[in-house]
This record gives sequence, structure tokens and C-alpha cells, in this order.
Amino acid sequence: MRDIDTWNLQAKLRVAQNMFPPRILRDLENIPPFNELWLENLYIWGDVGTGKTLEAASILLEAAKHRYLKAESGKLLFTSVPELILEIQDTFHRVEYTQLDVLNKYSEARFLVLDDLGSEKPTEFVMTTLYLIINRRYEALHPTVITSNFDLDTMADRLGDDRITSRIEREYKIKHKTGKWKK
Repeated sequence: MRDIDTWNLQAKLRVAQNMFPPRILRDLENIPPFNELWLENLYIWGDVGTGKTLEAASILLEAAKHRYLKAESGKLLFTSVPELILEIQDTFHRVEYTQLDVLNKYSEARFLVLDDLGSEKPTEFVMTTLYLIINRRYEALHPTVITSNFDLDTMADRLGDDRITSRIEREYKIKHKTGKWKK
């Protein structure tokens, strides 16, 4: 039976363990859910240690709860941008899992969190990869939460291109986190 009690007692932990590393799982237990923005595109930026990643994870978990209670299907994914780039680079010497498979995985996810945008070196390959994923999601109206240490102007300068940031400006709520997160 799919009800809130079953979610809280069984499904929430199982879903969370499949999405997040242990450190985020631990920290999620110490905060209330951020449920007011879970269906919208959101760009969260601020200094290191302000709780951006944790807020994004909490929003994704709230989306998972909603989908569970309504018995809706579709992948919900959480990844850091550097991990995403490594996953694609890992396909270079493989036949069974291609770059296109990875691009489709993240482009087609029903809800995606891209953590730490801007922490990667902005090569042409990285730019193209990020643009493809963000643009595909933008065109398909799939909710995405992106975290970064940089505001959008700084991000555009860092990337040397404003195609990605222009899509974010157009479709995302922008949230600036300040202060330090405390357990």
C-alpha cells in the first residue's frame, strides 16, 4: 500500500539509499524537508558550506515521495557534475554503454539534481556535454535542480559561454544561499 506511513517507515530509506552517498543520508536526517520548491527548476548558488547540496537532496527526496504516493514512474537522479563527466569518460573504451546512453540517462530522468556545476574544468567536451543535458531537459520541461558556488554571471564567464546560463536564467528560480549550514 502506498501511503505516507509506508513511505516514512520503509520506502523513504530504501529510495534515499539508492540516490545519495552516506554523508548526505546522515545529514538529511537532521533537517526538515524543503518541499515548497520540489517541482520547479532551481539554481542554488552560494559559498561552500551553506547547505546547497543538502537542500537539493532534500528537494529530490520530496519529489521521490510525491512520485511514490502517486505511483508515478520515472527515474530521479542525483549526481555531481564531476561524477557525470567521469561516467561519460568511462564509456570511451566500452561498447556496451556509450556516451549517448549516459546523455540519455540524465536528459530523460524525470527529476535531476546536478551538484557542483562549475567545479569541473570547462573544456569543449565538458561544455558540450553539459549543454546537451541542460538543453534537452529545458526543451522537455523536466525539473532540474543545479547547485554551484557561482552566480550566473560568474558561471557564464567561467564557462566562456552563456548558452547554459541563459537557459537557467529563463526557466529556473535562482536562490542564493548564505551563512553556514549547521547540523
